[in-house]
Amino acid sequence: MEKLDEVDSELRGPPSYKVHWNIVLLAREITKTFEFIFSEFDLNLTDVALISLIGHNDSFTQSQLANSLGIGKARLGIVIKNLEGKKIIERTPDPYDHRAWLIKLTREGEALGKKLQEKHSLLKNIGDEFVDLEGHQNLADNLNVFRMDMKRLKQGIEEINSANT
Repeated sequence: MEKLDEVDSELRGPPSYKVHWNIVLLAREITKTFEFIFSEFDLNLTDVALISLIGHNDSFTQSQLANSLGIGKARLGIVIKNLEGKKIIERTPDPYDHRAWLIKLTREGEALGKKLQEKHSLLKNIGDEFVDLEGHQNLADNLNVFRMDMKRLKQGIEEINSANT
């Protein structure tokens, strides 16, 4: 039996299946590569994205972070609790909304954020030799269009379903 990675370019089905499957494969490869490159920090992709986001913007509420990262508040709560346990982030009461907490980097988190940024800069320099940056930017633009198409499709289906009920 052939391995899936040997036949992935031979997927059969409607064109959208091939697009969806290639996105899934890409996401898996990004995750594996990321975890390999950043393994010394004992962080996953979501952890690093959160640290970077806060590091570039000072602080966020949990809802703002969940929206920015595209994950649910419950899942984000687990991530926050994990990073709090590692003394990377801290929660402080939001002075404007007493129901919310602001998520900020600790001093240790700021130092880690700088190390992550240095690693990212180093990788960018190395990656320039191996990666087609213009191609990646075009892909990012196309993926964004695809994401918006999926949102519109979902809205259309929701409208049809609500009209039928």
